[in-house]
Amino acid sequence: MSKKTRILNILVLLGVLSFVLLFRWNSFNSPFERDEGEYAYSAWILKQNILPYKNSFIQKPPMIIYTYLLSLYINPHALWPPRLLAMIFEAGSILLVGYILKKDFDKSTALIAMGLAIPMIMFFHLYSLAANTEKFMLLPLLGTLAVYTYNKSKKNSWSRFLFGTLSALAVFYKQICFLPILFIFLVWLIKGFQQDKKVKILLVNIFYTILGFLLTSWLILSPFILKDALSYVWECVIFFNKYYLENYGFSLNHSLRFLKLFLTNWWLLFFFSAWFFYKLPKNWWFYLGLFLTSLFSVSFSPLGHYYILIMPFWAMIASLGINSFATFLKKRKKSRSTQKTKVVITSILLVSMILAIKKQFFLSPEDLNLLVYTKDNPFIEASIVAKRITDLTSAKDYVYVLGCEPQILFYSKRKSPTRFFTNYPLVIESPKKIDYQRQTIADLKLKPPKAIVVSQYHLKKIWDGKTPKLLEQYMAELIENKYRLIGGFIWNDNQGYWQEPITNDGQKAKATLLLFIKNSKNEK
Repeated sequence: MSKKTRILNILVLLGVLSFVLLFRWNSFNSPFERDEGEYAYSAWILKQNILPYKNSFIQKPPMIIYTYLLSLYINPHALWPPRLLAMIFEAGSILLVGYILKKDFDKSTALIAMGLAIPMIMFFHLYSLAANTEKFMLLPLLGTLAVYTYNKSKKNSWSRFLFGTLSALAVFYKQICFLPILFIFLVWLIKGFQQDKKVKILLVNIFYTILGFLLTSWLILSPFILKDALSYVWECVIFFNKYYLENYGFSLNHSLRFLKLFLTNWWLLFFFSAWFFYKLPKNWWFYLGLFLTSLFSVSFSPLGHYYILIMPFWAMIASLGINSFATFLKKRKKSRSTQKTKVVITSILLVSMILAIKKQFFLSPEDLNLLVYTKDNPFIEASIVAKRITDLTSAKDYVYVLGCEPQILFYSKRKSPTRFFTNYPLVIESPKKIDYQRQTIADLKLKPPKAIVVSQYHLKKIWDGKTPKLLEQYMAELIENKYRLIGGFIWNDNQGYWQEPITNDGQKAKATLLLFIKNSKNEK
């Protein structure tokens, strides 16, 4: 590698990091959203040798728990470590986008795709500033594509093993990446067989890929396998997730809603993406296949962060479309330099994409959280309630959150008395819904919580038409007979404050979060 190439690579790396930091600078200390709270709490109990899944009903595969566990070793009390790790994974993913297109095409195409991938992967309307599973999943997913791109014409069984390893890492962050990985795997197998025409080599390649996947999977699951708790992982990640997804409804209307969102903000991107089809580049079917398999994987989902999966592949297609359009202008003698045309087009496109979300760059961490999630989600106030909990309870006391705000447990460093530390398993229709409610009640009787937090607004949303009568009735009687109201967090327009004590029913009705403490006469 020449000195000039090394300098260029360093500049590209610094440029990617700087651009990613521009998008992320005010998100590092933004309050956790509930998914992040779920991961952080599960990692916190794992650090204490308490198994998640068995003791925290978390719906995501284990890799996200391990990632948040790493963040706890960086700083167990701060919000920024998982966001810093997410930024590192994002930067790595964007660099892999560039590496892949540089290998298949040229440097300019790689640079264009990298530039486009940053605002696309970090589009805040997709809840993309959180340290969520999709952000971590992209790096091993694109790693599988990079391994294929580098080794597709080589006979190297260990590259197949590495492909299997990276595939397992991606899937155990989030399963939605399975179809794109399967597509790459099948293309590699078919192309290899077309070259060799040998069934033996085909079977060896399959063997090494599966071996890498299975060995990595075993390592990921080993804490649960060795403690005979794998059934809990299956129950949370596979069994319940089926009903969780059905609860949201599978409909293309969701895709149409996001299509409208993308058109509103990225209308110019659609033009250059469409130009990809005007003059199809080499291997066009492969990149289109990656985009379509990822789009199909998420197109029925109403959850914005799922759509992060398609962004690297969309950026690749758009960059190829820009290449084609620049070449078209050169041939029509509308421009003298294809490279300069690419720079101008990419710059205009990036400016238009950034201007569409310009307000996010000038907000405080709290205001950024309100922009993304609005005050309908009690994320700003969770840390305030947690502070009162730590004041009023000891580290040995249990705290129960009636709702879906596990970040309160993480902030306060208090354990839930039940594995159902969010209410989703208790309200979503599944064959075990009533059993889960009964188990929760039994846990609350066995380990009476010192404090109970009621997330009023979110409860109304998730219990709408699905009210868990057993738990609802039990909690109403329990709170009325054995707990006293301490205070609550109230919003007036865009200003929120902690109200203690609650002096009337009007204040109580307006509070997003209510904190109850067990009466001293009921203490054991």
